[in-house]
Amino acid sequence: MKSSHLAGWLVKVLALAWTMVCFAAKAHAATHLEVAWAAPAVCPSELEVEQRLLRLRTDETAGAELQVSGTIDERAGQFHLQLATKLNGRSGQRELVGETCEEVTQAAVAVLALLLDAESAPAEGFPAPPVSPPVVHGSESKPRASAPASLRRARPGRPKYFVAAGAGMGGFLLPEVAITFEGRAGIRGSAWSLQALGQLWPARPAQVTSVPRAGAEVSMLNAGILACRELPVSARVWRLCAGVEGDWARARGFGVQEARSVQKFGLAGVLGVGLSIRISRLLSLGWNLEAVAPSSRPRFVLDNVGPVFRRSALGARTTLGLEIVF
Repeated sequence: MKSSHLAGWLVKVLALAWTMVCFAAKAHAATHLEVAWAAPAVCPSELEVEQRLLRLRTDETAGAELQVSGTIDERAGQFHLQLATKLNGRSGQRELVGETCEEVTQAAVAVLALLLDAESAPAEGFPAPPVSPPVVHGSESKPRASAPASLRRARPGRPKYFVAAGAGMGGFLLPEVAITFEGRAGIRGSAWSLQALGQLWPARPAQVTSVPRAGAEVSMLNAGILACRELPVSARVWRLCAGVEGDWARARGFGVQEARSVQKFGLAGVLGVGLSIRISRLLSLGWNLEAVAPSSRPRFVLDNVGPVFRRSALGARTTLGLEIVF
């Protein structure tokens, strides 16, 4: 592949990345949901609360502007939630009290679900929620708000599966800078994830300086598995990953009388960081930056000519793609 062709591919990859970033920003802004959540470590995180609220959105309430602010603290063996809402310009406050942090969080989501349901009703308006008295937990029966069906179906905290496809580039993996196309799939919990990946690296030419127009075209296919630590921050999830992969490198000589193909297999360690930006309930924009350290450095040699290419001791790659979470 000539340098002009590589430049063309890089321009296309960057254009695709810019398009996905613009689409992500537009789609994320279209949710009109802002969540500020402060709670002890034993409580659901801000990201998990936001995910529960996003599951409540419907076509009728897609245009609603909802701002939620919640602060949970533990006093006298109970959890107190100060909840402030602003729905389409109308503000309200209330206090919820429960025996567990999950209980008050679930109650808050139920309240917000009822507000959204009322917003989608064909009424002239819906008054701001008044300040409610604390929920009293005694020996008598305790009334509980009935959550909408969409809330009852949600199972917060369960692992989610995802598939992803994207493109990117890398250095010190093949001759010169190379492009790659990848697919990923895995399972993701609230604080961890496991993912399998596969990448295809189209052939890049390696020239032999001692013999004009002689060299080899080197391509690569790799597949591996990564274990990651998830770090949720609002609608974004950062991750730190480590894993191992297998590499299949193929070189085909050119410019000599007896050109032949050679394939070599190797193992490599992978260490990287990643970022997922949720743009809808099912769709996220994913970015990855990874360092690759091969266990061996295969050398490709042309007969009667000499070495053509040898794998670097350390390589780097970055990719951008779309994730479907279900």
